[in-house]
Order: sequence, then structure tokens, then C-alpha cells
Amino acid sequence: MNWFTILLFSALVPGYFSVQKQSLDGVWTLNESNGAYVNLVASVPGGIYTDLMRNNIIDDPTLEDNDQKYKWVGRKNWTYAKHFAVDKDILEYSNLNIVFEGLDTISTIFLNGKQIGSSSNMFVRYIFNIKDVLKEGDNYLEVKFVSPVITAERFASIQNQSYSVPPECPDSVYRGECHINELRKMQASFSWDWGPTLASVGIWKHVFLEGFNSSVIRYCVVETEEISSTSSWQVSIVTFLSGNVKNSVDGKLVLKLKTDNEDTVTLIVDVNAQPDGNNNIEVRQNVQIRQGSVKRWWPNGYGEQPLYDITVTFYSENELDTFSHRIGYRTIELVQEEVKISQANYGNSFYFKVNGIPIFAKGSNAIPINILPEKGQEKESVDKLLQSARDCHMNMLRVWGGGVYESDYYYQRADEFGIMIWQDFMFACALYPSRQDFLDNVIQEVRHQVKRIGSHPSVVMWAGNNENEAAIHGNWYGSNGKQIYFDDYKKLYFGTIKPEFQKILKRGQYIGSSPSNGVESEAEGGISNNPYDEHYGDVHTYIYELDGFNPNIYPIPRFSSEYGFQSYPSFSTFLKASKNKSNLVIGSEFLQHRQHHPFGDAQLELEVLYQMELPDEKSPNYTDVFIFYTQIYQAVSIKTQTERYRKH
Repeated sequence: MNWFTILLFSALVPGYFSVQKQSLDGVWTLNESNGAYVNLVASVPGGIYTDLMRNNIIDDPTLEDNDQKYKWVGRKNWTYAKHFAVDKDILEYSNLNIVFEGLDTISTIFLNGKQIGSSSNMFVRYIFNIKDVLKEGDNYLEVKFVSPVITAERFASIQNQSYSVPPECPDSVYRGECHINELRKMQASFSWDWGPTLASVGIWKHVFLEGFNSSVIRYCVVETEEISSTSSWQVSIVTFLSGNVKNSVDGKLVLKLKTDNEDTVTLIVDVNAQPDGNNNIEVRQNVQIRQGSVKRWWPNGYGEQPLYDITVTFYSENELDTFSHRIGYRTIELVQEEVKISQANYGNSFYFKVNGIPIFAKGSNAIPINILPEKGQEKESVDKLLQSARDCHMNMLRVWGGGVYESDYYYQRADEFGIMIWQDFMFACALYPSRQDFLDNVIQEVRHQVKRIGSHPSVVMWAGNNENEAAIHGNWYGSNGKQIYFDDYKKLYFGTIKPEFQKILKRGQYIGSSPSNGVESEAEGGISNNPYDEHYGDVHTYIYELDGFNPNIYPIPRFSSEYGFQSYPSFSTFLKASKNKSNLVIGSEFLQHRQHHPFGDAQLELEVLYQMELPDEKSPNYTDVFIFYTQIYQAVSIKTQTERYRKH
């Protein structure tokens, strides 16, 4: 059997046994619902494109024009299945669950032919009670996914009976799929201006069985606050317990916090509580830690990043469950104060203080590490990204709202490297429904993700979305100032996400959108009259029509959270995407296919001609020169813009 247990305290406390878990990761079977592909070998965690590649059904979808060639994949229904065995003793537990850490996205789950649950959100952990279905010996598990593309179309059709929620489809140059805003999945999987259309499907995170009698620890949320009057840190710890049985839960919660010199602060809490309607229990506790017994956590370039173990163990009915985490002692403040200079109404500041020290944020926006979500979880890729950020003296990454909430490992490494994380919620460049079923789905997403990653010292900031305040104000998608869209916006980001966020993180920093005017946007009702006002909040700046070498074209914002210029990649990089050198000519069908930015090539040519003279288009070296010049223009323009921001 592939049972594994958490044994940290069981050896020290006779008579207690750990919560039992059995991994269901590994080899599964994959079938297309109409029988076109059957009995394929699949891997969990994984995804449909990697599994089809493994079975030689498709080539790498990121090569050539394969993203278009393989659009059929996202329009099919797929079933993942697995036989697994359990022993009789597991059936004796009062609580038997199957836990899916990530399902992408719309699925129905069957165990031994009986439906046990369904999924509708890529960003939620699903836990299903299987006490009455699991049996001794062989069991058969099926996860039946339906096409995200067809489902999005169906949801939009239902929504349109009331009113449409734009944009219905992306710009045609994206070559994407429609209605991604109807689904709670990676928004970029239906295409973006920087990437392909790969409508992912699959069990993209771990899956396991769990057996216990009383309760298990689902989350542990930790926040630190400096108490200057007592020269101490107050550590606020909220432990979230969960079980299927609605009876009162009795037990002891043991909290152990490591300090310097391997000292341990231990606190024992008696638990006697009735679960809520969802069979959950919250246990809140504050612990005082002397300031001299721990060191402060600092962003990269400002100091070290000491991390300290915290272990929470729940003992009840001769069993235990343990949750371990590493925390950093730091304070964080997003400073938005009135700027008082010589003139009135000069706006607000917008910068971060860590441990009371103003921080000059230096960083980048982080889109998904890989367009295939399961591959973005690979530790080697995470290490490469975060190590590179640290090595080039960055201290912040913005996890962009069109991708995914990153893996636990991602945030752990950010803690270790001193890389502050500006965390978007996963909404981007669209309006979204306000149907109650959609909002209820979002609530579960917010609760799970904030509890999962909110304790990391690296996570210093949360934003409700990417560019949606600017989009609705600027009529990007034809909303035409209709009040219903303004109401929907406020309902989602300020009536749903913000209050759920604040219930969990008492000291968390939240703004409705990026860019926004921060507290000024909220004072104006959540949508500013000018979300790009450089005197407030953060801005996104892309200027393709003017000379990027001229520093005076750029604003002087309070905080620049996005800016940049396009360029072509090097010829050698293109050769990784196409072995046909005839494709690698400026203006070729291949390069046009991979250029998803509207008017991208025309803008590149205009920019280059501001500073450089191109050879004749018929010249044999035209493509090489054009590529090289776009890279020069990009490098110098970003340097110029960055230096302007550093100067001011």
C-alpha cells in the first residue's frame, strides 16, 4: 500500500496515531468521451496536452502553429480514471474523504459508479465524503471533464438571456477562444497577446484519500505584528479544523514556534467547539515573542531573510494531525498619504514600508511560468525564475491576474530569496458576471487561496484584478458606461472579494485593481474617473507611438506596476519553435501567426525607425537586422524609462 503518515509527534505521544493519507498520484488512464482515444497512459498531477504528447497523439503544442492545429483538444470531453486498492482497516474511520488539490476545470467525479462530487473552479481544493462509497479491495475512480471551450459558450448563452458580459471574444489577432470570463480557470489558457491558445484540462495538482475520526487541520494562517510598547512580536495564529461529523470536537491544539538558538515557544490550547454549517472550526490564538529572540525578515537588498518554523498539532480521540510552516517576522504597510507640496490636490503617495523602512520596489510582472499549468509547478522552473530575480537585484514580483495562484513551493522560495509578491486575484482584462453562483464560486476561491498563501512573509500585497477598473472606465469592451456593469464590478471586487479577504487577513493590504488610484479609487466608489492618474496609486504604461529613447514621454507615477516594449526574440530562439528557416522571415505567415499583439509589427517598425535605419526589405540580412534593432530599441527604451522612475 502507498499509505503515508505525518509522524512528527506520534513517536513522542504514545497511543496517538496520525491522520491516514493515501496518495492517488501517478499513473492513470485517459479516454476521450466519444472513443476516439482510449486507454491512454496519463500522469497525475498532469494535464491533457502533456498526456497526449506522452502518448504520441500530438507534438509539442508550443511549436510551429500547433496551438491552432490542436484546438480540437480543448473542445473534447476527457475522462481520467484509476483503479486503486484499500485495506479493510481504512473503512473503520468516521471520516473518509478524497481530496483534489486542483481540478482544471469543469468535471464530475465518480467512485465505483456513484457520483461523489463535481468541480467548477481550477483554483479551489475539492474535498468529497466517500464514507459510504469506498470499499475494501479494488475501487474505480473517474474524473469526467467536459470541454472548457464548449462550457464557456454554454454559460455565456445563459448569461446573455439577461445581458452580455464583455468581451465575448478576444481580439482576432489572438487567435483564441471565447468567453473565458465565464470560467474560473487560468484566463490566459484561451489566449493572450503574449501567448497561445491551449485550453487546458486535467488533474493538475495532487489527489489523495484521507481517513480520520475527529478532525484535521486544513489551514493555519499566521500574521505578525510588532508591539513596540512591550518590545515584542504578537503572532496571531488561526487554525482551521475540518471534519465530516457534525458532533462537537474535543481535543488539544499544541503550537510550537521556533526562535533563535533553537529555542521553542510552546502553547497548548483546549478545543471544545461545534463545527459550523460546513463542518469547519476556527481556533484563534495570539502568542507573544520577544523581539530579541527572532530576527526581522527583509526584502532582497535590505537585509537577510530569516525564517522560523511553526508547528501546529491537533490531538483528539487518540489521533493527531500536524501542520508545519515557516514564517518571517516583518511588518508591511502600503503607504497612501496625501502628498503636500506647493500645490493643492497633488495626490497621494503609494509605496511600501517593511519594518518601518520605505522600500524602493524593483521587479517585474510574472505571467505563468508555463502555459501548461501542471508544468508551471515544476520546482526547477520555479527556482530558475526566482533565483534570476534575486540575482539581478529585484525585490518584487507581481503574480499577474490572468494566470494562476502559484505553487506552495513558489512562495516558499520567494520567502527565502526576499522577493516580495504583489498577488493579483485571477481576474484580468474583462468584465465578469455577478450571478450568485459565480460569486459563490469566487468566495470559495478567495477563502482557499488567501488561507493557503497569506501567511508567507513575501506576500505583501493583493489586488482584485488586472486592468479591469481601467477597462470599465475606458469602455475597452463596449460596456458604454452602463450602470449594471459598474454595479457588477463593485459587487465582485468590493462586495465579495475584499470582505472575504479581510475576514482572513486582518493586516493584509488590498486594492481593487491594478492599475488603480488606490484609496482614491475606493473613495470615488471603486471606479476612478481616471485610473491612470499618475498622482495616485499605480499605473501601467505602454507607449508605442513615441520615441522610447526620450525620457520626457514617460509619466512620473507614484508606482509603476507595468511597463515595457516588445521585441523579436533572437533567431536562435525562433529556431526552437520552427525548424523551417523559410518561416523566419519578417512578414511570413509563421511570424504573423505568433505575433498576437494588435498592430505589433507595425509598432515595432515605427519604433526602430525613430533611431535606426533599416536596410531594404529585399536585403538578405533584413530579418537579422530587424530582429537585432527591435532588441536594441527595447533594451534602451526600458533602460530610459526605468532610469526616469529611479530619478524621481
